[in-house]
Amino acid sequence: MKNKKFIIFTFLLISLGLICFLWDFNNEMILTKEKIELINQDKNLGLVFQTPNMFDIYVRIIHDSILKLIMFLSPLLVVIPAFKNYKKNYIYNYAFILPIIFLYIILVVGIYSKFSLTMPNLYSNEAYFNSNIMFIILTLVNLFLSGIFYINIGILIKKYIKNYFVHVLSVFIIFLLIEGFLQFILIPFISFESGLSLLNLWFNSDCINNLLVTLFLLIINLISFIVIKKKLLD
Repeated sequence: MKNKKFIIFTFLLISLGLICFLWDFNNEMILTKEKIELINQDKNLGLVFQTPNMFDIYVRIIHDSILKLIMFLSPLLVVIPAFKNYKKNYIYNYAFILPIIFLYIILVVGIYSKFSLTMPNLYSNEAYFNSNIMFIILTLVNLFLSGIFYINIGILIKKYIKNYFVHVLSVFIIFLLIEGFLQFILIPFISFESGLSLLNLWFNSDCINNLLVTLFLLIINLISFIVIKKKLLD
């Protein structure tokens, strides 16, 4: 029951964050449209106001609103409700939490923008983001794989740390350590200027970057499953 309450509370907070952002964003769009109309009246330039691409709006939400905290808190959104269920057969169902949150945000933004797919302005790889289905699929896959990894970390830590708060904090610290390793050691060492990042799972501006993240997550999940099997048999 507590797990359900946590998940419901999480979605309520996300909904509140979306409402606040879209309220401000809508006011911003109204002002922009009015400015364009004034310019057209004054200089007769024939400018046309277009509803922003729904994925541009999504990027604004992830980077410029309070909901950017999701990128940092992702491990906690999985580990907290999974804490008392590590020995249950359905434990990996909690890995779906992050993909469902992503789909929920995309759906709300899509409804607001009337699923506008005008030419994107914020993306570095327009061909990739015009193929919005590919973006959604790869992001869903990566968020699901990351959820599995966070659960695997939790399973390993639960063997040694039983205290709830210390356990959750430990998973979060490991998450930060892995991110630090990726950003400050691995990527500079191999001169790799791509988006290999656990923080960047919610938005990656290139298909190749997302596929590399998928490969990385598959590898670390495989390693974590091997370690879990060995430790649980000890």
